[in-house]
Amino acid sequence: MRRLPALIALAFGSAAHSLDFAEFNAAGGAFDLKGHVHYYFEEYNEQQPHEALDLLKNGLFTRADSARLSLGYTRKAVWVAVPFVWREAKAATFMLEITALIDSIQFSYVSERGLILDSSLTGRDFPMSSRGLPNHNFVFPITIEKPTSPAPASARVKREAADAATRGVILMRLQSQGSMLVPLQLMHEVQFYKTDHIEQLVFGFYFGIMLVMVLYNLFLYASTRERSYAFYVFYILFFALFQFALWGYFHEIVLPDAPRLAKYLLPTFLHLATIFQLLFATQFFQAKALIARQYKLAGFLSFVTFLSLIVGPFLPYRIFITIGIFTGSGAALAIFFMALKLYIRKVKVARYFLIAYTTLIGGVVFLTLRNLGVINYSFISTYSAQIGSALEVILLSLALADKINIWRNEKEEAQKQVIDREREMNRAFQLFVPQKFLELAGETDFTRLQLGKSTTRDITILFSDIRRFTALSESMTPEENFRFLNSYLSRMGPIIRKNGGFIDKFIGDAIMALFPVSPQTAAQAALAMRHELRLYNAHRRAQNFEPIDIGIGIHTGSVRLGTIGENERWEGTVIGDTVNLASRIENLSSTFSAAIVVSEAVLRELPPETPARELDTIRVKGKKQAVTVYELVEDEA
Repeated sequence: MRRLPALIALAFGSAAHSLDFAEFNAAGGAFDLKGHVHYYFEEYNEQQPHEALDLLKNGLFTRADSARLSLGYTRKAVWVAVPFVWREAKAATFMLEITALIDSIQFSYVSERGLILDSSLTGRDFPMSSRGLPNHNFVFPITIEKPTSPAPASARVKREAADAATRGVILMRLQSQGSMLVPLQLMHEVQFYKTDHIEQLVFGFYFGIMLVMVLYNLFLYASTRERSYAFYVFYILFFALFQFALWGYFHEIVLPDAPRLAKYLLPTFLHLATIFQLLFATQFFQAKALIARQYKLAGFLSFVTFLSLIVGPFLPYRIFITIGIFTGSGAALAIFFMALKLYIRKVKVARYFLIAYTTLIGGVVFLTLRNLGVINYSFISTYSAQIGSALEVILLSLALADKINIWRNEKEEAQKQVIDREREMNRAFQLFVPQKFLELAGETDFTRLQLGKSTTRDITILFSDIRRFTALSESMTPEENFRFLNSYLSRMGPIIRKNGGFIDKFIGDAIMALFPVSPQTAAQAALAMRHELRLYNAHRRAQNFEPIDIGIGIHTGSVRLGTIGENERWEGTVIGDTVNLASRIENLSSTFSAAIVVSEAVLRELPPETPARELDTIRVKGKKQAVTVYELVEDEA
């Protein structure tokens, strides 16, 4: 240990009162380091702790907003300083934990008196024996001794001693060929061991899932001898080993005395996982026959990854791991788009791949951005690869199992597709000719309909129309017109169906609906449509669109219901004076500025207490007999 007490005491003594020290948070069992982490890029020659402390005192360090530094890739050494204060008059041991892959860490703990109380040199390029505490992360114990008094003191001196605070600065010189990611935590030893225990359980669960998936798919391969299962087993195995190395467990458990080998195995496992996932996907999808272009792209990625794997051990680590990250991300994206293309083509087994690689890509993207220093450390970015890959391997295992079921049930599936196709055709037909129309026409199967077949029914007809729609539509593009109409009609259609009616046809912005039960159901639908219109207009105002108004006309009577057209084009419709009169009554709603206009025939069928206002007795164009029309009064509440 190199001690420079005089120089450091001078520097620290003058800086102690100007630094902002991190305080201990008893509730969290750790120091709040946010805003208390400082860093400095070493420009020229290697500096010593006392020189770095002098730079800190003179304000040449940069204060970080977070306790999780994300400095990207850099060839420079970085000095990190963490001033902290312990205000309890008792001894304590704290743990500084760095969850990162840093090649070299020169650690120093400087006391308030300027003494280097502890120092060590460790990192990923050093054996595990160089670490003060054996752990897959870098952990540095910091011990604060209990203040002692050599002789009895007065009460005032005792109070001062009890109130005295222990200040210190943690100094670290960091160097790394990988991304300079430095998430720091300074915890009480009790909190550290509690957190570490939970982390071990989480990773134990994760690696347990990966092991189970390896054994499960190995069993499937032994049962089926399908090569895609073998490729998948190797993919899971190498991806799990990549995660095992990424989090430092491989160095800690498998190769504690071979740091360089443990370091280079990380990108090696990543390269192998990339190669086998591409082999697995192309084999599983039969990509060569179904998606030849994507198959060639996967072959190119495999070649680049294999070439990098061969020359990687002879390249600088930074280049080796960067190629691995980009080829791994490219492979995941390529497989995602393979699955998407096949899913669009209705290839059933692609659906699990699509979901699986959606989760994996989310994790890979966060991991890549984190390693490039684009985003800071967070729970999501830190554990994204574990979350995404665990879900991915489970979903892909389901995909493989699903493929077996497809092989066994091919004949049944073909029959089911015929039935489903027929149902789809029925459903599609009902979008144009409602089922209730068929029932009123005396048929339940549209394939039995005959052109010109009709029947007489007593039906209530409801017409609705958007007022001043022509002027409104001229202010919109055709695409905006379609969006507006579909937005409006999608709100009105369910109301008509809920009240026992069905839509016979859309006439531009107008709706023609039939109510076979009673006029009362049509009136209820009209009132509900007006209520929904008020809600819709509130929504339009919030979106800075002008409100709209509609007029509704209702009449009831006898109609002829059936099919009209010619051999190549049919249409179901209703014909008769009742239909014509209902349409003209709706037109009167604009003339009288009334929201809902009904005929006397409709009003007679409504309850006596129905609020209505007589408008006029008029002779509608085309009719000799005068018709009395009424406005249904809405309840504004």
